[in-house]
Amino acid sequence: ASRKFKDVFVDVNIRKPFCSAKTVRFAVENATILKVSLEELSTVSDFLGIEEAQNYQTFAKLLADRFNNLKLIVITLGEDGAYAYDCIKESEFYCAGIKAAVVSTVGAGDSFSAAFLSKYMYGFDAQACLEYANKIACMVVSVMDAVPEYQVF
Repeated sequence: ASRKFKDVFVDVNIRKPFCSAKTVRFAVENATILKVSLEELSTVSDFLGIEEAQNYQTFAKLLADRFNNLKLIVITLGEDGAYAYDCIKESEFYCAGIKAAVVSTVGAGDSFSAAFLSKYMYGFDAQACLEYANKIACMVVSVMDAVPEYQVF
């Protein structure tokens, strides 16, 4: 049975040899919200046949031009924060990194995604979603446990 959803969130995780150009293309073609880490941009570009972009902002715009199903592209920048491109409004958002004593990065990407979506699904704009997700991911990297106890911001 075919199912229709308002949004489909895809967090690209390149784990060779368990991904291929075919699986990444399938995921991107079916996503409305795409999250990619800065470290994965080059591989995702290669898999999708997108020309080498000068920077992550250009990558997002090239990706949006190529895949009309995308509404929002989120690029995590590690300690430098996060970026989002609204493909419909052609607007950009940026959230600076937060200084943290990094203990472990396990769970940082997943916690970022969950926090971002928890705000997005309640109608918050991309800027608010980025800032919240960045705070949660920063808190997660500062402890050894990938699922620490925390207060909702």
